[in-house]
Amino acid sequence: MYRMTGFPLICGGLLFLLVLAALVVLAVLALRAYNRGTAGRWAGPGPASGSGPMGGTGPMGGAGPGTPDQPVAPGSGRALEILRERYARGEITKEQFDAMRQDILG
Repeated sequence: MYRMTGFPLICGGLLFLLVLAALVVLAVLALRAYNRGTAGRWAGPGPASGSGPMGGTGPMGGAGPGTPDQPVAPGSGRALEILRERYARGEITKEQFDAMRQDILG
């Protein structure tokens, strides 16, 4: 009868610890990526690109939410993202976009 002692036991234990450590690292990285995506900040091109859809340097042109000029209210990041998507798809007009954006930002 084979008993797992000595070298096989050590290798199995080390392999288990390495797999466990890798899972912990992956979990931490996944949480950081999730939090970065929902932090209420615009994650598009930086101010040097000037590639806002309405010209300018912010996400919608000019100084937009998430910039030092106009900080984003807590919890409004996803709402602004959805609003931008609807505007980009042409579901709402610029006037509707501006009114809804002001409602979200308070």
